[in-house]
Amino acid sequence: SLHDALPICFPVTILFYFLGKQMRKETALLGKVESIVTDSPVALSAFYSKKYCTEKISDVISFAVAAYYKELQNDADVLNIQVLREKEYNPQGRFETKDVAEQYDRDIPLILTPLIGEIVTLGVDEILEYILRRGR
Repeated sequence: SLHDALPICFPVTILFYFLGKQMRKETALLGKVESIVTDSPVALSAFYSKKYCTEKISDVISFAVAAYYKELQNDADVLNIQVLREKEYNPQGRFETKDVAEQYDRDIPLILTPLIGEIVTLGVDEILEYILRRGR
């Protein structure tokens, strides 16, 4: 697994680079679009740092993510939606096995909810109805 291959972390500069890059992409859109939909939200940096980095690095990234979401929620109406995995798992280009990926699906809300707030897990066909029902 990737965890065994990288016992301390992705090179730290790369992890911080991706965190900053995604923050920049999202904040550049604030006030310009009605919604931001991404398969790589800022919060995932905190999740993967907990899985693959030292505790110190993970703590720093988790702090940055929590602060980002706190500020974001002051300026935007944030919905955190985790999409249910409905298609057959394709290992091509993935670091994790199917079993590990399915465990991560369960772990993501447990690890990220304290940092970013409620995460709702929905099937693809349920997302639009959920958003409309909430009046967004």
